[in-house]
Amino acid sequence: MSRSGRARRLSPVAWLGVADLRDALPFGMMQCVLALCWVLPSAVIPIEALAILGTALNVSVLFFGVSFVGVGGAFVMPWLVHLAGRRSIFAIGGVCVAVSSVLMSLGMMLPLIVGLAFRVFGYLCVDVAFEVAIMERIPRRALARFEPVRMFFMAIGFLVGPWLGIWLSLQFGLWSPFALAAVLTIAVCAYALRAGFSSHPAGTAFRGRPPNPLRFLVRFARQPRLRLAWLLAFGRSGWWTMFFIYTPIYCVQSGLGEELAGIVSSGGYGHWVGKHIAFALVGTAHTAPGTVLEVDILGERRAG
Repeated sequence: MSRSGRARRLSPVAWLGVADLRDALPFGMMQCVLALCWVLPSAVIPIEALAILGTALNVSVLFFGVSFVGVGGAFVMPWLVHLAGRRSIFAIGGVCVAVSSVLMSLGMMLPLIVGLAFRVFGYLCVDVAFEVAIMERIPRRALARFEPVRMFFMAIGFLVGPWLGIWLSLQFGLWSPFALAAVLTIAVCAYALRAGFSSHPAGTAFRGRPPNPLRFLVRFARQPRLRLAWLLAFGRSGWWTMFFIYTPIYCVQSGLGEELAGIVSSGGYGHWVGKHIAFALVGTAHTAPGTVLEVDILGERRAG
């Protein structure tokens, strides 16, 4: 095989099976960065909220109230896109994330509440504009190949982000994970605008009145496949939201410490070796040979 042929086989897009999709790798990398930005402060925010509000119940009420910003924003997004245009939606999203980062890094109750609302709405704007760009540039028949690639890149951000956010906050202060998330989100939005992802590839634009999402609720509910898709997405989102909010709170209240909390990202049973296996990221201060680490499982600490 020639050198050029080996290079093509070893290229990321060829290895991922999307070599024929020009925008697959840029979209995947953007998805990785956006996932990283979303979860960077995700382990820090519950700890900050707990310190300010005092109890896990108050933290639950806070997140429940802020969730209505996301629900309401989803319903008004078609009108907002029609009114401001998709380029402006990317820009609005980046500005909202930047504002939220400044507010939440202050460590006070009112800025925290307002900052959370800006954070939810900002990432909603970015996500909607990003998803529309994907649907316009990835052919429908290729979505089945592209979606696993996108999930792969997203998983990288979800894996690294929580630990990195806690580490940054401990090393440099509460502001650092928020600042990094804001900078990276603005960079992604700027790249999307520069690359033309904020406009239709054919140069056409939507004309006429924007659709009313409320008109499609009954039609949506009548289709079993859509109901199932919504239930699966709702369950997955609910699980990860619960994990990112209550795991840091549980670990801090149990005396596990902030840095050591949330490092274990997944676990299972290894049938080949006959042992339980946990995948974890450990700080360099705890990597000396022979170091014994403990994992808290349902209130019981087990040495690894």
